[in-house]
Amino acid sequence: MSSHPEFVREEAASPSAGAGSSSEWAAELVKAIKTDYTRAKVNEKDRALLDFVWKLAADRTALARQDLEGLRTKGFTEHQILDIVLVAALAEFANCLVEGIGFQIGESLFPVLFGE
Repeated sequence: MSSHPEFVREEAASPSAGAGSSSEWAAELVKAIKTDYTRAKVNEKDRALLDFVWKLAADRTALARQDLEGLRTKGFTEHQILDIVLVAALAEFANCLVEGIGFQIGESLFPVLFGE
């Protein structure tokens, strides 16, 4: 397995994923993570990823070398760690962009960016 999304796809398709369809299982997992990721039923590796991303988003100045080392000890490669940071940074950028231009959910982005 080369990426976390690949893991999620494989896990969602797994017969051991629980009752219901894999899409139901995945939807429940996403809901649990969005509601309170600390209570979501994830393995230790995913918990380490979520803890790291939470800390990065909440107060990136609080990150220390041991936070990166924690990801490495859970089996993340340097490439995967870079991917984690890049995705978190892209999400932060996107949030800043849409908030900065006054975009509201449900409206078209085109007029906001380019006028009517």
